[in-house]
Amino acid sequence: WKEEEKCDNFMSRFVDDFIFISPNEDSALDFLSRTQRGLPELGAKINPEKTLVSSGITIQLEVDAGKTKSVPFRSSERRNHHGRSCFPWCGLLFDTQTGEVSIDYERFHGGKLGDGLTVDCDGEEGRMMEKRIRNFVLPRCLPILYDPSINSFDTAVTNFYQMMLFAAAKTFEY
Repeated sequence: WKEEEKCDNFMSRFVDDFIFISPNEDSALDFLSRTQRGLPELGAKINPEKTLVSSGITIQLEVDAGKTKSVPFRSSERRNHHGRSCFPWCGLLFDTQTGEVSIDYERFHGGKLGDGLTVDCDGEEGRMMEKRIRNFVLPRCLPILYDPSINSFDTAVTNFYQMMLFAAAKTFEY
């Protein structure tokens, strides 16, 4: 990416998870090519099987002098309750049309609500439950979920409602 050019691209990293958002397909292809090439001297590159893109993309990579190989990437098939395409990243869902953000609760589908739930039997069950529910809710109070410059009022309210409903369901499981 050239500094002198106007840049509408956005990239963020959380530990070893990257997200790159661009309205320009050439920029997206350039990003995928660069990350796929990686840093051979460090043995670091992106695994295409763990890479997800918003639309089906295949890149051509040079493997040897003049020889190339095709590297396909999976596209997201996720839809939100409005039927719009969504892109999952680090427990969040990004609406690819509006840019709105919500929490990805799908990973709890199929009885995983109680996973990681510890029930105490030491006479302090109520206090421990309160602490666990607070520890569950606080990390989900992300500003990106309630920011009016990102989400509509309805989406922000829905995010809050879903978080409280999920905390109530988790409390019931406890």
